[in-house]
Amino acid sequence: MHATESNGHCEERTELFPEQANIDTVNPKATIDRIRNERHKSVLTSRLKGIAWLSHLAGLGSTAVVVQLSFRNVYFHDVDDKKFWGIVNLNEALKGLQFAAKLHELFMVASITAIAFHFMRSFLLGSTGLPLGLISSPFNIGYLSYPFSKEFVYSVFRSRPLYIPFAVFLCLCTILITAVGPVSAIMLVPSLDWWAVSRPYGANETFPVYVTTNVSRLWPHIVDSDLTTCQQYINQTINCPGAGMREINNWLIGYSNNGLAPNITIPEILGGGRRQLQSGVAGNIDEPTLDLVMPPESNNWTDQEVRNSTTYDRSVGPSILTTTPSHWVLLMLGAFWKYANDKNLGLINRAERPRFQVDKNVPIYEPLVSTRCAAYDYFDSRKQADALTAPFVRNKFGSTGIPTLENRGWPIDQSIWNYTRPLNIVNFTWVDLHDSTVNASIGAVFSIPYLLSVNHSAAFQSSMIVPCTIEARWTGSALVYDPSASTASDNVSQPLCFQHPDDESNYEAVGNKLPACPENLYATSIMDISMSWANMLNLPLPPYPEDGAFSPNTTINDLIYNLIQVNGDYSTNASSDAYYYPLQWNSDLNKYRRSMAKDLASILGMYVADGLSRIQYVEPDIRVISQNTTATVNWTTLLFQAGKNAKSFNGSASQETFQNQSADWPQYQFTVERWGYGYGLNTRTSQFGMSILLIYAALVIGYLLWYYVFISLFRPKSDWALTSKKWSSIGELLALAINSPPSIELDGTCAGIGEGKIWANTVAIRDVGDQHLAVVVGDSKDSHLRVRRGAKYGSLRSEQ
Repeated sequence: MHATESNGHCEERTELFPEQANIDTVNPKATIDRIRNERHKSVLTSRLKGIAWLSHLAGLGSTAVVVQLSFRNVYFHDVDDKKFWGIVNLNEALKGLQFAAKLHELFMVASITAIAFHFMRSFLLGSTGLPLGLISSPFNIGYLSYPFSKEFVYSVFRSRPLYIPFAVFLCLCTILITAVGPVSAIMLVPSLDWWAVSRPYGANETFPVYVTTNVSRLWPHIVDSDLTTCQQYINQTINCPGAGMREINNWLIGYSNNGLAPNITIPEILGGGRRQLQSGVAGNIDEPTLDLVMPPESNNWTDQEVRNSTTYDRSVGPSILTTTPSHWVLLMLGAFWKYANDKNLGLINRAERPRFQVDKNVPIYEPLVSTRCAAYDYFDSRKQADALTAPFVRNKFGSTGIPTLENRGWPIDQSIWNYTRPLNIVNFTWVDLHDSTVNASIGAVFSIPYLLSVNHSAAFQSSMIVPCTIEARWTGSALVYDPSASTASDNVSQPLCFQHPDDESNYEAVGNKLPACPENLYATSIMDISMSWANMLNLPLPPYPEDGAFSPNTTINDLIYNLIQVNGDYSTNASSDAYYYPLQWNSDLNKYRRSMAKDLASILGMYVADGLSRIQYVEPDIRVISQNTTATVNWTTLLFQAGKNAKSFNGSASQETFQNQSADWPQYQFTVERWGYGYGLNTRTSQFGMSILLIYAALVIGYLLWYYVFISLFRPKSDWALTSKKWSSIGELLALAINSPPSIELDGTCAGIGEGKIWANTVAIRDVGDQHLAVVVGDSKDSHLRVRRGAKYGSLRSEQ
């Protein structure tokens, strides 16, 4: 029997198929018995089988396994070539986990689909029926387009409101099924990252480290060390403030010739580690970074005050921010790794790539140095001596002065710079601010040669007077040491994180991107740097001249000469020309001044920061407690683990003696991580994946509790208690529909459905008599019996 359309309606016509030619028209029942292979069967099943509990058990069980991996932060494997159980390597194991992730996805999809089938069957077998457009929902919930299809939209909004909760559930299932695929891979395939090692040395081992001094000496507020061995350049040792001069000089050679960035790697020779010494230019070098707008009180200034302000604005350079980790902390980390490696301490020694960090509960610090300079012409300054001002620095913690005419900086005493001297050499002088009202660590004044051109004619030798302000603080540090990389990293590796908010705006205005900075950056108050300590940064260099007042032979002068172009031998030819040469020559004198001020501030900031980082380096002993019993404490010095000094520096003491000795000593412990594959919730992606899995688990568990507790106990005769395993495929539904009587409600739909309202017609499965089930449409469902529990169906209505 086929239907054909005529004038918009479907008409019936009879056509014999080849198979129908063999039907016995006298005894059709005999023909049916001959061709039928299906037996009569019951539709309704027990509650346990009807909800596909095996699918839910597989989905929930596999999800529980995946979830616990991340909650427990399970470590999977190091990055190496070792085989698992001697069978598969790491790459093969990761591919196997991808296959397992696919299985997990299939388990969850089967579980979600089983719930949708239960609701669909309950609607079809129940009293209300289900809109035509929602019958295919269990087959389509994996497609994102389904909730936007005509069959879904019309079924929900053109039918009774009681179907809206089911529609919302279908939308949630669509999202979940779409997400569970990638989520399974995210959560089951381990991530390559740093993972914490909970017991790095064994079950109850800690190995604390003590530094045999007090915290105030490790990070002093008043820097006044006067080391005897550091008074002469040739006698300098590794703990001297100026011991980093060679590295800075090597960088300056690269900077002056190729413009290398101010980022230097400084080695620590006892522990084998390295640290970064970095500087950053706050704001925009092409414009003055203090007051670009004249303050309101400028209307009352005298002509001389206006000239002073103009001179300052064209002379001042940007603030330079410099940071580097403390040298002794790097020594402690590197030497502890050497100790752990030699003593074969627990898991960290077996890890392919471990790294160490000082426990965050014990603060450590590093120097933050802010420097700022201004370049003034020597001859102009002699005519306008009151205009020569050293600028205050600017940083995150505020300017050291109020930016008014009187407090843009502090005046430089003429005795420091206004005297007769050669103009073609470099000279440097520290300025003691200890007894002054200037809120800075120390000051400095450079004399820098340059050539002054008059009316674009021949140039003559002149000099720039460059006063500078140095502000030093201790800032909180979180130093991380990776032995395989050697160079330590820390949370303040970007100096520009400390720039003033106004300078941040200038910095971004020229197209720069602000660095990603850690939260809660803090720093101590400004240090007081003494002249005795500062002089150890500017030691005379051999050969020593008889009159060293204008000698270029000091460490700081020697650094600056990397930026000076000298035409002749300045030491013997007083008439030779010398001048500062910037990276990019610019005839604009104001830009020339600011470039000079920037370069000098950078060099000074890096040299001072490196010197501060060496405070207390190798001076106090650093002891690791190798054995701690109720009676005695044994220690090993990390400074001398081998060689001639090892025996005399390693020792033991009674518990009472050690406790008394170490009462003021800072104690440090290390958190240990290792690089490899593991599970955790340390990324937003993994957190998203976990949320999807938990939503799935909550959905399935909620469904099972709802069914087994609420429905089974309190509403056992409701429509939702009707469970069946039938019609789980499109073929079964199609067979049921073919053997169902036609409906006037679906007239004209044999060639497709164009009218959306057709999808809103209610469809139900009913007992139409003669042990036959059929799909009925519309109100006709109420004129037929509902499916009976225990009854067997399977006969055609023509069968007697």
